[in-house]
Amino acid sequence: MSKKLITFPCAGGSANNFNKIIKNLDCKIYSMEYSGHWTRYEERAYDSMEDCIESLYSEIEEIVTETDDIFLLGHSMGAIVAYEIAVRLLDHGFSVKALFLLACMPPDEIDYQKITFENNDGIKKFLNEIRQIPLKVLDSEFFEEELLPSIRNDFSILSNYETMPKLSEKINVRIICISGVHDPLVQRMSGWQRYTSNICSCVECEGAHFFLDDSLNISKINIVISRQLSVDLEWNV
Repeated sequence: MSKKLITFPCAGGSANNFNKIIKNLDCKIYSMEYSGHWTRYEERAYDSMEDCIESLYSEIEEIVTETDDIFLLGHSMGAIVAYEIAVRLLDHGFSVKALFLLACMPPDEIDYQKITFENNDGIKKFLNEIRQIPLKVLDSEFFEEELLPSIRNDFSILSNYETMPKLSEKINVRIICISGVHDPLVQRMSGWQRYTSNICSCVECEGAHFFLDDSLNISKINIVISRQLSVDLEWNV
């Protein structure tokens, strides 16, 4: 038996986004990179959330076995991806022990209008507000040519995702929700309890949508994950 943690970044994010958080964890770690992003920028971007999940699942199926204890970690869009991957893994007989969902309300509570944009200027304004990135950076040639296409595609995938989730059958997986107290996109994450027949617990961190970049939060999240990886688990986050 092996413990494996698989991570999924936010929209436009990189597989390296969690490097500091997952450092020194006692498990095997697999950081997924989305097609059309960063190290995979030459590959075709996903057409839909369904396309994204099916493609990632085919990759993950090659690195897990039915005797593994699997843990999934996702931030923002990555939290949705982690949940959908968990559903597929469970359907195929794999053992998913816990989901670490960061900065993302449950699918049926997301305001999809906030991530629906008519043009690139709308995306830049949104990113400036939630990331606090200067507009001069967002207007740079590098951002326009290298990053914006993948971010725009991810937002398109998310804005068309709302009809996909079904709550007809809950998953039996522990869900640990982690959010920033000043996140303009997340009012609460407790609604994830409706998606699991197991325990759902919420942890708050100082900061906004990208609270995971703060050094104190990095340590806090690392401890939360480490506890869930413990062999003799007691529910105490």
